[in-house]
Amino acid sequence: MDDDASDIDGDDNSEENEVEEELSTDQKDTVENEELDSFESQEVQSETPESSGSKSSLNELRDSALLEEKRWKGIDEKFLSSGLRLLHLLPILSILLIALTRTFRDISPFWWSEFVNADVKFSVVIGTLSIVVLLTYFAALCITIRKIRSTLNGVKIETDLREIDGQDFRAVHGHSSLIATINSVYKQHIGTAFLVFISIIFLISSILSSDLISEGNIWPGTLMTIGTACLLFGYGAHLLSLRPNFNTVNPYGLLGIYSPPVHPALLDFPFRDVIGTHIDPLLSTKLSDFIHSLSENIVEGNSSIEMQERILHLLYLEQYCGLKKNDVNNALKSILSDEGIERMRGNEHEPWDETWRELIDNARSRVKPYFRLHDRILHNAMDISDGKRPPGGLWFDIDIENLIEEGEAHLFTFIHNGTLKEKELVVRIQTPDFSPTETHYSLHLPPGSVEKMTASESSADVKSYMGDLFQESRFIWQTLLPRQRGEATVTVRLEDKSGNLLSGKVATVQIQYDMSRRLRWWAGFVSICTGGAAILWLLILPILGFIGGF
Repeated sequence: MDDDASDIDGDDNSEENEVEEELSTDQKDTVENEELDSFESQEVQSETPESSGSKSSLNELRDSALLEEKRWKGIDEKFLSSGLRLLHLLPILSILLIALTRTFRDISPFWWSEFVNADVKFSVVIGTLSIVVLLTYFAALCITIRKIRSTLNGVKIETDLREIDGQDFRAVHGHSSLIATINSVYKQHIGTAFLVFISIIFLISSILSSDLISEGNIWPGTLMTIGTACLLFGYGAHLLSLRPNFNTVNPYGLLGIYSPPVHPALLDFPFRDVIGTHIDPLLSTKLSDFIHSLSENIVEGNSSIEMQERILHLLYLEQYCGLKKNDVNNALKSILSDEGIERMRGNEHEPWDETWRELIDNARSRVKPYFRLHDRILHNAMDISDGKRPPGGLWFDIDIENLIEEGEAHLFTFIHNGTLKEKELVVRIQTPDFSPTETHYSLHLPPGSVEKMTASESSADVKSYMGDLFQESRFIWQTLLPRQRGEATVTVRLEDKSGNLLSGKVATVQIQYDMSRRLRWWAGFVSICTGGAAILWLLILPILGFIGGF
């Protein structure tokens, strides 16, 4: 019995021990889990300041890059690319001085030997002056390179900041091409600076060798020829790859070099689509943030897209069509509050007024047919308001460049249904001298209204109503690539679903080269060919001498 009791007690004790062990392991697990949770929370807390710290450091880098770019931009605009245009004046002047040095390499002019200094050669003085000019040109190129590098750093930092905020900025249309364009300009300037530096070395060697080597030696002339050839190579490459100035100091500083990869074909909001297509990705994101901040000032019943369309249209009317500022503000009150209008106009902290003007100017210079078509529609609307033209019916018009020089043509087609019935229409564009040769668009047009136009009391009312007219209409934007030079025709047919012709327009355009671009291209090509011919002559000359010795 005792043994059994002891066995039972032992079993009970072992069970208690097992229970205690299980409890202890569970407690250990809970403690470990708590420690892991606390550790993970510490990691999350430590990651948050790191990300915020990286963002703050990026902001500091952006500010420093902006200050540096602003400093170099001021010098570049006043003296280098614009203003005095030393990037073009200095290499031309140095080439002329080198040619003068080579002309008087063997003998100085009479007036120099007689009245200035007979001991120092005229060619040495002019050659030294050409080297000084080249050193100035090299310094100017270095300043330009620093400015472009600051711009490139600013764009990259802005991209990183957007991605920290969760935006996949690199996937935006045009971002990669914008970075590639800035990189190509940067590399081209570095290549030009390198060739100029080599040219300076050879020219200095030429002048030094002319004093050290006896007369009749060909080395001074050979070194001078190689130096001149390097300079011609560098300046020719600079001319061939010349682009408009750009910067990130101004919000609109990259508009000149941005080329949109895509554009809409059917314009639901014409001004927003046309102007917005030509906005670079950097400014587009800033504008998107600003429009989002204005959303709280939008009058109820309107959307942000409608607000953008209204703002751009009215600002264009103010800038180019004589609509007064007070009339613009009164028209904006239907979609924005007074506070929103003031913010849209800009202030010291948000200077948007100049940015709006630059956006409109940039789009107007690139797609002139759209704005010309708009102005013609406005003129016809004024005639309808004055009773000079009867309202109603199908309103159909087109516009395209009369002279095509940039390599592509923009065709805009406008259709407005002024009847009382819905219309199913087909717009057929036939362009045998362009690519694509033929396209067609099927459109559904609800009945429009011109009652507000005929009931308008002033020209300001008609101009303000144009936005409503455009919303009832259809705009088609077709890009055409010329297939040949000379005269070409564009035919636009307006048909019903059965293929019956309702209206049509035929435009004749002239396709030719841009003379300024062509002249610059030929100047760069001749410069490179001249440098190549000089190097080739140096290579052929010993061979000719060797052959002549037989």
